[in-house]
Amino acid sequence: MLTVDNIGTEWFNIKKKVTELVSNSNNKRIIKIIETILTILNELIY
Repeated sequence: MLTVDNIGTEWFNIKKKVTELVSNSNNKRIIKIIETILTILNELIY
């Protein structure tokens, strides 16, 4: 369950997992798309 206290930690974990997946694929275009999506989600969360 997400609370105000741990939402930052959960968000960090999600970004870390996505970064690891993207690093494995080595696709710059996919990295840009995912970064854009994460930025938008980040704006919505906070």
